[in-house]
Amino acid sequence: MRTRKHPLTPLTAVAAGLLAGAVGTICLDAVQYLKYRRTGGTQSPLAWEFAPVDSWETAPDPGQVARRVIEGFTQRKLPDRSAWPISTAAHWAYGSAAGAAYGILAGSLPAPRPRYGPPTTTSPCRWPACTSRSGSTTRRPWPGT
Repeated sequence: MRTRKHPLTPLTAVAAGLLAGAVGTICLDAVQYLKYRRTGGTQSPLAWEFAPVDSWETAPDPGQVARRVIEGFTQRKLPDRSAWPISTAAHWAYGSAAGAAYGILAGSLPAPRPRYGPPTTTSPCRWPACTSRSGSTTRRPWPGT
């Protein structure tokens, strides 16, 4: 089995993943902003990205999920004034956390190979490295499975 010459420490893998997740979030937002502009939107990128959210009824999905989690743990209703900061924080935290999880996974593999490819779903068995051309999931990029 091939191993890395300089293996990533867990902290380095998490930090690199967080950074990659933030960059990925920026890229996703850039694409969404371009779609918004093509359909006649006129706001600047910063005004669009950090648009105020007046109430929980108008909050985007990441904010709605964060609201349900927070209200579930605290057993208290969140006021409408917290919809904007919680929605914005949840949006950026989700992208960065997904990157950190991928960083841990990528850092724990013996050596990166192009055939591993980027993850296509949240299930590791659906990654390109695990799936043959016929669609079966018999090949595994990690030993022992």
